[in-house]
Amino acid sequence: MLDHIKIFTSANNGEEILTFPFPPKDLPDITDEWGHEEFITNDAAMTLIGQRKRKRLTLELYLPVKTKFKKAEPESVSGEKYIEFWQKWSERRVPMRLVITKGGQSILNIAYTIDSLEYHWNKIEDIEATVEISEYIFEEDLQEQPSEPAYNWESVRIKINGRLTSMKGANINGNYILPVRELLETVGFVVLWHCEEKKIYFGKEEADRLFGADFELYDGTSYAYARDIAAEAGLGIDWDSENRIIEIGG
Repeated sequence: MLDHIKIFTSANNGEEILTFPFPPKDLPDITDEWGHEEFITNDAAMTLIGQRKRKRLTLELYLPVKTKFKKAEPESVSGEKYIEFWQKWSERRVPMRLVITKGGQSILNIAYTIDSLEYHWNKIEDIEATVEISEYIFEEDLQEQPSEPAYNWESVRIKINGRLTSMKGANINGNYILPVRELLETVGFVVLWHCEEKKIYFGKEEADRLFGADFELYDGTSYAYARDIAAEAGLGIDWDSENRIIEIGG
């Protein structure tokens, strides 16, 4: 039973708020997608994890117009009002908000825009609607990222203590930059990013050493020259030019 589920929609910071008369028969499936990138190497296909895209979901709603239902939410309005709400705010190009609560606790709260709205009046003149929506992300909610240089990012082959692996990197003037955390963790270090200081700490048992080399943040990941990471970790580094492999260890 979903009678303890309530769904609300609003627009323009609560200027207009509507409560749906019933929850859908089944709660909507929420689609989360990530913008991954895939690189093909000689050994395997490597996947670089990307940022999350907008949530997408579809609402199947019954919106009474003529019929009175005892179990309908008392705050609900006539079915035409919901259609008018979506049309009005979509035409004004104003994002709306969807809130789903269960037992009074929020289980979904997102700003959204309408992708498509399909509806019809059934035999008893109530409205049945299908609403496809996508999450709207406000500009101020986006994390500020530095402009990423036009590096030719690639999957860099690395041999660590004889074991071959790959990481996202870029060649800058003949030297590779690599992800600091990923490389240090691969060679057995604990790594911590200190948000307030914007510094990296690492160590064997706990992250108690400051990463002293220069690094840059690209797309939320810290990168530094491979030779600098190796030096911080106390490891040797070499370049196998024939096979184009960075060798780290010892």
